This record gives sequence, structure tokens and C-alpha cells, in this order.
Amino acid sequence: MGYVKGMARGLMLFLLTILLLVTGVTAAGLPPEHARAVEIEVVAGQTVVWVVDHADHTRVQVAQERFAVMPAPMFEKFVALSPDGQQVAYVTADDLMMSNARLWVVDVESTQRRLLAVFRHDFWVAPLVWDPDGRYLAFIRVGRGDTLELWTLDAHTGGQRLVSSVVLLRPERFYGFAPNLVRWSAEGPYLAQADFGVASPQADLPCSVSLFAQNDPRWRDNVMQTCDMTIGQAGCALTSSAMAFNYYGATTDPPALNTCLGDYACPLYWSIAAGTCSQGRATWLGRYDFNWNRLEQELAAGRPPLLGMEKDYSHYVLVVAGSGSDPAGYTVHDPWDARVRNLADFSAWSFEWLVIYGGEPWCGWPPDAPALLEPAADAALDQHTVAFRWQPSGTPGVDGYTFRINHSADPEASPLIEDTDLVSATVAYTHTLDSDGSYYWHVRAWEEDRPSSWASRFFLVDTTPPTSSVAPLSSTMASNYFVVHWSGSDTLSGLVDYDVQVREGTTVTWTDWLTGVTAGEAWFLGEMERTYYFQSRARDRAGNQEVYPGGDGDTHTAVTLCVPDGYEEDDGPASADLLAVGEVATQHNVCGTGDEDWFAFDAERGKVYLLRALNLGPYADVVLTLYGTDGQRVLGERGGAGVGIGHWLAWRAPADGRYYGRARHAVGEAAGSGLTYDVVVMLGGLVFLPLAFR
Repeated sequence: MGYVKGMARGLMLFLLTILLLVTGVTAAGLPPEHARAVEIEVVAGQTVVWVVDHADHTRVQVAQERFAVMPAPMFEKFVALSPDGQQVAYVTADDLMMSNARLWVVDVESTQRRLLAVFRHDFWVAPLVWDPDGRYLAFIRVGRGDTLELWTLDAHTGGQRLVSSVVLLRPERFYGFAPNLVRWSAEGPYLAQADFGVASPQADLPCSVSLFAQNDPRWRDNVMQTCDMTIGQAGCALTSSAMAFNYYGATTDPPALNTCLGDYACPLYWSIAAGTCSQGRATWLGRYDFNWNRLEQELAAGRPPLLGMEKDYSHYVLVVAGSGSDPAGYTVHDPWDARVRNLADFSAWSFEWLVIYGGEPWCGWPPDAPALLEPAADAALDQHTVAFRWQPSGTPGVDGYTFRINHSADPEASPLIEDTDLVSATVAYTHTLDSDGSYYWHVRAWEEDRPSSWASRFFLVDTTPPTSSVAPLSSTMASNYFVVHWSGSDTLSGLVDYDVQVREGTTVTWTDWLTGVTAGEAWFLGEMERTYYFQSRARDRAGNQEVYPGGDGDTHTAVTLCVPDGYEEDDGPASADLLAVGEVATQHNVCGTGDEDWFAFDAERGKVYLLRALNLGPYADVVLTLYGTDGQRVLGERGGAGVGIGHWLAWRAPADGRYYGRARHAVGEAAGSGLTYDVVVMLGGLVFLPLAFR
């Protein structure tokens, strides 16, 4: 990337609206038409992030950062809206090499942001990806030896965890129009086995144009002379030149070009680069002020220009297609991350220069690899006979294809399960595999003696259903409200979800309780003096579905008759049990649906009192309500803190008198002798902030 500039250029308003729609994801509880989106706009020297609900016509600003630390369009890929539409993650950094990259998360409703992590020098230019629950973010960072690693970050705590170090994950997989490889499944994040060497579509030029990234971990830290800056920091012109030289037939890349240029790499001497380092394939024709007519003419002549631009930074891209005077009509190769972008993405920048190299376009390279269609990348299949299909190579004159299957990402690795040559008209092939397992399929085109690169994909064959079961329950249950656990396993493609059924007694048929759930537990609410049977089944990613065990299922439990506590009848203020301050009323229970336990206490004006529910049983979740001296006017309430968790309600007495408290279960129909708790009224200190002041 070019040098950081000290002043913003003008006070112009550039609107760069990028709709990052979450396809198929909506805010929790909202219908699809309420799906939220993110918009990014650049206003003078600021990058502003908005969350827009188009159905409700609302627009909330969630971030505003200096353009220098959040430049568009490069950092757009780091803006991620959570699946429920409630959080936005984004990244800022000290420079375009991602030094001191800071990962932020913003709550959409409150617009409060939190700094989750700072990465000194190892955050890589791959998109952020939320998990389906909006709790974790997956991202790529650079590990030791310049390998790429998959990590997750907890958006609640900021905790980070290494998922895997993928030595074979080449940076080229993120180039061009390549889809993001980071995905989530029921087991967690993973890296999809995407196509190798995803290239850009054929440009409006006689030959295709290579893609290089200045931030490629293999050379981003290489120092350029004489500015002593790295390729990652200031190598956009050098990287764009390497792409242009390859177009003209030179076999070079950014580190090789940097070495060849020596003291002339930074600032880059255009004429020396072409004359000395293009292997005689390119000449330098000049550097000109930006002009739409010249840009169009150079492309029409088969010469892809380098376009220089400024906004807080200087930056060069290689223009590979287009015409006219509308930026939206042009396609560029951005050396920052080797992405193919539309020139309109850079509308916030000022276009300044055109650098022109000339030469004879070199189309004599091997043919383009075919595009693989089916099975999809990382597919999981439930049968051994597999139909493979690909799109023909875009290079005219292809003579045929080589098709292979093995167990490795390397097409040459043995054993080759299938290895056959096919005529050029063939775009499909069917093969029957002997067994379940993990496989790769590979296809390459060939013309005369020049084969293309291999197009490769990973897939699984899994014909075995997963297994699952509901964990054993106790033979009897002193509560009609209890938690049920289940779990499962799958040896190959991995679990996707579960169905759980319930049956009451021995004569009633099984009914669906939960379907398509990914969790491993849920709370069940039944009736008193009933016996309940439970069974589960699981599905895997290949579509295999387990058969229910049948019979009496996996486990059962009998809900026992409720025995009232010794305080009954205390179901209203008239029958409330009088408690002395500090006296603990022990072993209350919720016996009968809707059971309420009332108590009374005498309070003195100005004193602070604490109403506490404590020593809760494993199924109890108590709600405390405070009433005035009439037993009717509500002075305060504290909702349940969760099953088995005690809590308190603090209150300052406005006058002397007898006041009333009520305890009930947070789940209105829950009942049972096992729903136990203690209650006490205590004097509190001034350190407690009262929750009720009535």
C-alpha cells in the first residue's frame, strides 16, 4: 500500500453504500421482511457504519471511525452483522498491513461498543463470520511459519481459541471472487474445502490477468528498499506491476520483483521495473494524470493500466476491464487482498494517475482450469455412487480433461482411486466408491501438452446414521418441571440436529416434543402423578437419520404426588405467615399449579429490608413480590434469577407498618415437593441500592 498522507483531501461527501445483507437470517422473532442490513458510508475523513431495517424504515449509526483506521472498501469485509441483527463486529487498524488490528463489537440497540481484542501483527485479511447463535466470531490469523490458522473469539468475554492450523490452506483460496471458506456447523467452525485457485472471470482483455496480494503472509513482511517499508505496508504499486508483467508473459511475483528492483522498489522506478525486471516482456509507456478517455483507450488497446488514487493513503490497483466514465463500469484487481472489485467501490478516493506498461499479451499459458459444479465443496453424500459435474474450461481449444479421485488434496498423491482421461466434450462422470470415507475429486483441462492447474474439491461419503440417546432420568421426580439431556455422535459427516419425543404412560402413542434442535438439553413441563418416557433420534450432514429406539424409549421417570409444606394454607395476605425480621422460613415448596406462598413482616420507617429467596432446590426458580400494608399494592418485584439460584429484593420502608411478601415459581404451571426454597426478611445496610421505593 502507498504512503500515509498527512491531510484529508477536501470536505467532499462520498457515499459508499455497501449492503451486507444477512441472507436467510432475521432478527430474533421477526419475519424475513424485517431482516436487517449494514450500510457503510464515507463522509470526508470518517467511515460511518449504519444498521438499517428497511421494513421498519429505521437507521441506526453504530460506528464512526477515521478513514485512516477503517478504509473502504478494504475493511468492508470485517463488518459483520450477527444473525439475530443485534450486534455488529468491525475492525480498525493502524495501517493497511493490519498492524494493531482492533476487533470491536457494537450492541445495535444501545450503540455501546466494546473492544474485544487487539492483534499486533497477525490478523489476516479474511472476513469475520458469526456463529448462528451470535455468541462467537470466527476469523483467520497468521501463525508461525506464515501458516493460516482458524480461531474463534467469544463476543461476551473476549476469550480466544485456536480451532486448527491449516498448512494446506493457501492464501490464493481467498483471491478473486473466491467465497469465504470459514463456515459453521453444529460442531463449531470449520474451513470448507473450497476450489483451488479460484480465479477472476475473463476480463475484457486478450488474455487473463494474474492475481497477487501484497498482504500474502509469504511475503508481506519483505522489506522494500530504500524506504525500509514492507510489501504489506507500501507494496501496492509493486504488486500491481507484478500482475501486469505476468499478463505480458513474465514469470514473476511480488517478492521476486522486489528482489530484482533492489534500491528502486520503494519508491518504485517504473522504467527500471519494466526494463530490468519484466524478463523483456514489458516496456514502460508513461505515467499520466488520470483521465477517463485514456483509461478506456488503454484497455481497448489490450493494456491494463495501474490506477493511482489517494485518500489518507496512496493506493494503486490494476484495471482489467471496462469502458466509459462511470466507475461502476470498470473491474479492478486490488493488490491489498487480491480481490476482484468494482472501481465504484473506491468512490471515496480521488483518482490521480495512470501508469501504463506495454507489451505483447501472453495467452500461451496452460488453459484455465474447469469450474467444479457437483458435488459442492465440502459436500456430505449418503450414497456410494457419485455423479460428478464441471463447467468446461473457458480457454478455447481444450483437447480434454483428466479426472481423479483420491484421499488427498494433492491430485498426485497415491493411491488414486480413479484416474481417467476424457474427451473435451465430457463435462460429467459417475463413479461408485467401495466404502464410506473422506475423498477429494480433481479435474484439469489439457491442450496439446499443456495441462491446466487442478480444480479440486473435498467431499464425504457417509451412509451410516448417527447414534443418540436421552440421558437416564431418576426413576421418580419430585417436580413436574425438570431438565432432560440428550447427546449423540457421528463418525464422518457430523451431527446436524436432533428430534426428541415424549410419551405419557404406557398406552399413549409417542408425540414430538422437540424437532430439529441443535441443543443438548431442554426443560420439560408435565403434570403431577404422570409417568413420562423419552426417546431421541439424530441426523447427520449427509442426511442420514437415526431410527427411534421404540418400545419404552431411552429413559422414563414418574412425577410423584406433591406433599404440601407445613406453611399451608398461606396462599394470600389474609393467611400469610408472620415472619420476624431475620427469621428464616425453611422448606417452602410449590405444591399445586399456581401455588403461592405469602408471608408478612413488620417494618419501621426509613430502614432498609432485604427479602431473600435462598437454598433453592434444583428445579426451583422463585419470583419475589413485595406488597404494601393493604396486601394489594405492589411495591416491587424481583424475577427469577434462574433455576436453583437465590436472589434478593431490597426496599426502604416509607412508614411503619405490616407489609406482605409473595413467593411463587417463575414457571406458573410448575409444581412438586422438590420445588423447595427458604425465605427470609433481613435488615440491609446502606450499601444496597434499593430496587423498590414506593
